[in-house]
Amino acid sequence: GVGIAIKSLELDYRKRVEDCARDLYHDGHDRLLVMEKEHLKHMETLRRSFRTQLSDAVARIAAEYKSYYDDILQGKTGRHDRKIHDLTIQVANLKQTIQQNETVIQMLQAQLQKLVAE
Repeated sequence: GVGIAIKSLELDYRKRVEDCARDLYHDGHDRLLVMEKEHLKHMETLRRSFRTQLSDAVARIAAEYKSYYDDILQGKTGRHDRKIHDLTIQVANLKQTIQQNETVIQMLQAQLQKLVAE
C-alpha cells in the first residue's frame, strides 16, 4: 500500500519535473529562434543601408568625375580636385565601415550559432 503510493507519487513528481524541464527547454529554444530571426532581419537592414550609402557615394563621385572631365575638355581645371579627393576618401571610409560591420555581423552570427547549438 504505502510503498506503492510513494512510488506512484515519485513517478508522478519525476514526470512533472521532466515535463516542466521540456517546456522550459522548448520555450527557451523558441525564444532563441525568434531572436535569431530578428537578428538576421536587423543585419539585412544594416547591409541594405550600407549598400545604399556606398551606392550614393559612388554616384556622387561619378558625377564629380564627369563634371571634372567636362571642365578639362572645356579648359577649366582645379575647382573639382578637392571635391573628388574628399569623395574618394569618403568612399574609402564607407568601404572600411562596411568591412568592419561585416566582421561584427560575422562575429554576432557565430555567437548566435553557438547559442543555438547549446
